[in-house]
Amino acid sequence: MAIPDTIEWIGNICAALGKENVSQLSPFICMKPRKDDIGKWLCDTLNNLQQTCVEYQNFRAAAEPVHLELVKSQKQVIELQAELLVCKNEQLACKNEQLQSLQSSVKNTVEESLKAEFDTYSSKLQSQAPAPAPVIAADTIKSFVKTVVEEEDRSRSLMVFGLAEGNKENLSDKISAVFQDIGEKPRFEAYRLGALGSGEDKKKIRPVKVTVSSSMIASQILSKSRKLKKTVDHASVFICPDRSPDQRAKHRELILEMRAREKAEPTKKFFIKRGAVFSVDGPDT
Repeated sequence: MAIPDTIEWIGNICAALGKENVSQLSPFICMKPRKDDIGKWLCDTLNNLQQTCVEYQNFRAAAEPVHLELVKSQKQVIELQAELLVCKNEQLACKNEQLQSLQSSVKNTVEESLKAEFDTYSSKLQSQAPAPAPVIAADTIKSFVKTVVEEEDRSRSLMVFGLAEGNKENLSDKISAVFQDIGEKPRFEAYRLGALGSGEDKKKIRPVKVTVSSSMIASQILSKSRKLKKTVDHASVFICPDRSPDQRAKHRELILEMRAREKAEPTKKFFIKRGAVFSVDGPDT
């Protein structure tokens, strides 16, 4: 019986037992039909089983030569691959030996060529070598670095003059009030310069050095400092850059020049800007 016929036969038995497939059967269900039906089904089952065994034996007998041929072919393939691998290894070893020989030859040639070029170049350099550069003293380098650092610090610092001084003053609050009058609220550090005087010197108001976080903020404050003249509490206070000794000397010369020109030309307004004295006609605007 062919497989499709067998499947149909099994389906018919399940239908006769009132089930859809074999998984729904049980010994109790299989005992319900009549004995002659069960006997018939048993005979059919044995016949199918016997026919299946015969077909399997025939298939195995027919497949055995094919299996042997496959095994033989696989063995031949493995032997051929082994032979090819040996040949390939021998060729690779030969090529490696040739490559190493070529690399050694090239290396020696290049080394000899480079040595000759280097010797020639060294001779030219020795004949054309310039005089050694002068050695900069360590003190000179330190002085230069110190100057750069001081200039950077001064670019972030301001000098405040004319700010009233008291015995127990809160300098931070006083400077904050000055900055508030010109619309600025920067973070800063402030301290007065010089020792507190005695007697007549005690009446002198010491200047205040203020350091902000950047030179840009310092420039912004300086550009607004002229607004203090129009304030009630700080009209006598003025702010200027933190100048070096040389810059202070130059500024004093500019002030003397400006005062001399004011006496000579009282109708003009003079001012100092970018290291020079300028003037405009008419009263202060």
